[in-house]
Amino acid sequence: DPGALTETTVLPTGAIASPSAFGEDVLGELYVASLSSGTVSRIIGSEPRPTTAVVTKTNTAPAIDGVVDAAWDDANQYTMNNNLVIGTGVLFQSDLWATWRIMYDDSNLYFLVEVRDDTLIKDGPNWYDDDIVEIMIDGDHSAGPSYDGVNDFELGFRWNDPAIIRGANSAPVPPNAQFSMVGTSDGYRLEISLPLAEIDVQPVDDYVFGLDIHVNDDDNGGPRDAKMTWYGIADNAWQAPANLSYATLDDGTPPAEPNAAVCGTQSILFVAGSPEATLIADDAAVVSHLRSAGYTVVVVDDDVVQTANAAGKQLVIISSSVASSSVTTKFRDVTVGVITWEDALFNDMGFTGDAPEDHGIQNSQTTLAILDSTHPLAAGLSVSVAANASAATYSWGAPAPSAVRVGSIMGDSSRVAIFGFEAGSTMLLAPNAPARRVGFFGGHASLTSDGWKLSDAATKWALLCGSVTGFSLVNGDTNQVIGPLNNGDTVELTVLPPNLKIRANIDPAVIGSVGFTYDGSPAIDSTAPYEYLGGPLEWVPNLGSHTLQARAFTQSGGAGLGTQSVTINFTVTNTPLA
Repeated sequence: DPGALTETTVLPTGAIASPSAFGEDVLGELYVASLSSGTVSRIIGSEPRPTTAVVTKTNTAPAIDGVVDAAWDDANQYTMNNNLVIGTGVLFQSDLWATWRIMYDDSNLYFLVEVRDDTLIKDGPNWYDDDIVEIMIDGDHSAGPSYDGVNDFELGFRWNDPAIIRGANSAPVPPNAQFSMVGTSDGYRLEISLPLAEIDVQPVDDYVFGLDIHVNDDDNGGPRDAKMTWYGIADNAWQAPANLSYATLDDGTPPAEPNAAVCGTQSILFVAGSPEATLIADDAAVVSHLRSAGYTVVVVDDDVVQTANAAGKQLVIISSSVASSSVTTKFRDVTVGVITWEDALFNDMGFTGDAPEDHGIQNSQTTLAILDSTHPLAAGLSVSVAANASAATYSWGAPAPSAVRVGSIMGDSSRVAIFGFEAGSTMLLAPNAPARRVGFFGGHASLTSDGWKLSDAATKWALLCGSVTGFSLVNGDTNQVIGPLNNGDTVELTVLPPNLKIRANIDPAVIGSVGFTYDGSPAIDSTAPYEYLGGPLEWVPNLGSHTLQARAFTQSGGAGLGTQSVTINFTVTNTPLA
C-alpha cells in the first residue's frame, strides 16, 4: 500500500525511478514507485544485507590517512541497516548514509567508514550528540550482560576531534590505536587501525568477536538528529555486549573436509535461568560434568542471551531453569546442535505441537524405558534405566514423526523423554532442522552413572563428535576381549582361539558406523560393537605383516561425518614366541 509508506521522495518529471534515484540502493529494502498516472511499480533492491561480518585478511596494511588505497580493494563492504534515532526523512536522502569495510592482518584490525552527511557539527557537551562514528567490540565474544572493562569496547570517533572517545562503560582506549578522519565532497571518511592484542582478538582463521557500528548525525547543534546502526534495532549496544552482532576472521584458507572432531574438545553454550555465580544445583552439576569431560562451557543467563551467543560454539544446551518466554525461538535456526530439557521450548523449537498432550513434565521419576537400544542416544543401554538416584522431574514430548524415539516415561511410551532429529528433519510448524536436535528428560545433580551415560550420549550425538581410540582382539566364540591390538604387535596364532574378531574401540561407544580396511579390503559395520566383517571371523590370516585402518562415521553405512582414521600395522606368526 504506497499510501501507507512513511518515507517518500518526489522525483522530477522525466527522472528514472530506481533505487539510486531515491538517494541510495538500500540493500534488501522494497521501493515502490507511484506514478501520477496511477501506475504502481515495485523496484527490486539488492539481496538482503548480512547482519554478521566476514573479516578478510590482507597482506598489505593500509596507510591510516583517510585515503582509500588499494589495500581496501578486497575487503568486504557493509551498509548501515537500521535507523534508530530519527529526525525527519533521513533515509533515501543526502542527509545521512554510511558504508563500512573491515579487514585484518597479523597485527591489526582495520576499519574504513564512509559517511554521507550534508552538515558536519562538533559543538555539544555530549559527544554522542555530534557527528560521530561509534565502534563496539567484544574481543572474546563473551556477549555478557554488561561491559567487562577488559576487552569490551565502545570507541567514539568524532568529527574534528583529535582524540578517540571512550564510552561510559568501555574498557580503556587501546593505547596504540590510530585513526584518520577527513572531509569528502559529501561527508567524511574515517580510517582506523586497532592492535589485535590490545582488543583481545586472536589473529587466527574463524576467530569470532562481537561487533556493531553506529553513526550519529547532528544537523543543527543540540541533541543528535539521527543515529544509524549496522546491526542494532535499539540503541542499547553501549549497555551490553550481548546486544552486538559478531564478525569472523577469514584468512582465505579453503575449508578442510569436514571431519567429526574428537569428543571433549568443543565449546558449548549453556543457557540457564541465572548467571553462573548463582546456578541452581542441577545446572551446576551439568556444567561441572561437561567441563570435567574437557568441554569449554560458557554459561549465559536467559535474561540476556541472544542468538549471537551461539557463534563460535559447537553446541547449545538449554536448561529447564530458563523462562521459556525469554528464550522462545532464539536457537531454533542455529546451525549447531541444540539440546533442551525445557518442555515449554519443545514447541518453539519445532519438536512438538503446543497442545497439552504434546509436551509436559512427569514428577517423581527415577527410571526411563528404553525404546530403541540400538541408537547412539541410548548409550548402549536397554529395557529400563535407573537414571536418577532420587526422585526427579522428567520432561517429555510427543515429537514430530521425523524424530527417533529412544526413551520414554516408564509405563507410557507415548511420553517420549529422549528423542532426536537429524539435520534436515521435518519439524512441526518450523523450518527443517538445520543441525541435530535433542529433546532430553533432564539435567540433574542426582543422575546415576547410567543417567550420566545418557547425558553424555546426547551431548556427543548432538555434537557429531567421535573417534577411534584403538583396537581389541576378541574371542569370536565367547565375545570376550582377549586384549588390545596395538601398532607393532605380533599376533601368535598358536596361543589364540581359532575364531577371532578385531573390534574398533570407539568414543562414544555407540555411533553411526565404522569403516574398516584390512590389507586393502574394505568393510563397514553399523551395529555396536563395531568389528571387522561385522561378526565372527574364522580367522586364519596370512602369516606376515598386515595393515588395519578404521574410521568412525556419524551415520550408518559409512555416511555422515567421518572421524580421523586410525591405522596400525601388526605381524602374524604361528611359532610360539621365545
